[in-house]
Amino acid sequence: MCVGIKSEEPLTDRNQLVFEKPSDSQFGTAKQKRRNNEERKEKAKDAARNRRTEESDYFEELEKLLPVTGPPPSSQQTTLDKTSVIRLSVAHLKTQDVLQNGIPTPMVKEEIFPEIDLFSCLDGFSLILSNNGDVIYVSDNVSRYIGLTQVELLGQDFSDYVHPCDHNQL
Repeated sequence: MCVGIKSEEPLTDRNQLVFEKPSDSQFGTAKQKRRNNEERKEKAKDAARNRRTEESDYFEELEKLLPVTGPPPSSQQTTLDKTSVIRLSVAHLKTQDVLQNGIPTPMVKEEIFPEIDLFSCLDGFSLILSNNGDVIYVSDNVSRYIGLTQVELLGQDFSDYVHPCDHNQL
């Protein structure tokens, strides 16, 4: 409990000290401050919850725009985690940059092949790396050859999957 000193004139002697008991109105303001503080905390919690919900909605929307399917089959997740969504998005953007700016379009007549899956004709898979050595594109059939899915490889450093003795050949 707080005790206050009330004096109209300057004190000259300790015996002249007058102690005043706090009034009920002072307790009321403390309760009101506590209530306002609790309301402020609730508003902050609600705002944070709304931000997290909005962020999750953005990540779900971004995941739907990705050209890859969901998490690897070995995973128990139904959706990709946020880090994977960002990693795959960056890999997709790098792929688009390479396709638009890095590869000149050939002066070859385009022919339409009836329902031929080009990768089923090849004995292997296709992989595109960025200048930094990050995997920016992997064909769908990669899991058949190395046991890793597109989602697991995209956006990762290629040297992580190469034996250390072979790094000098990269």
